[in-house]
Amino acid sequence: MTNTLIEKFFEFVNKGDWQTAMELCTYTFKGKENNLQILKSIFGRWENSFRKIDQQIEKPYSIQKEDRISGVRKRIKLYLETITSDGWLETQIFTLELICESEPYTPATIEKGGVWGINPISLRRIINPTYDNNQVKAGESLIDNSNDGNKK
Repeated sequence: MTNTLIEKFFEFVNKGDWQTAMELCTYTFKGKENNLQILKSIFGRWENSFRKIDQQIEKPYSIQKEDRISGVRKRIKLYLETITSDGWLETQIFTLELICESEPYTPATIEKGGVWGINPISLRRIINPTYDNNQVKAGESLIDNSNDGNKK
């Protein structure tokens, strides 16, 4: 479930389909004023920036860790790869939270009618000193998309 939600979200972000990306967010976030502008300001830098292979967007992220904080909250650590304006493949590490709600400001488990949604304002970048500027030449990757989810 988590993987599918995040994959769909980033697919719509890449396409610039902000209204559909908004539908994958928490009820609380969807109910806020100016939420489309907020969503664009947080994620807009990734519009049209994911690598394509044979015209298909390659999965731009790899979930490295999923912590269930409670029955209604998960913190996801993920690597996200994008192509920079000068053609470099850049990998950044982020955390992002998912919240399960039945309505705005009402956490609820799936069993009690809750629906998982992305909390966009929880996005936090983690600086990764392991790689020089987190960049490699296009065609290379720091993400291992194999089933084990470990980085190369």
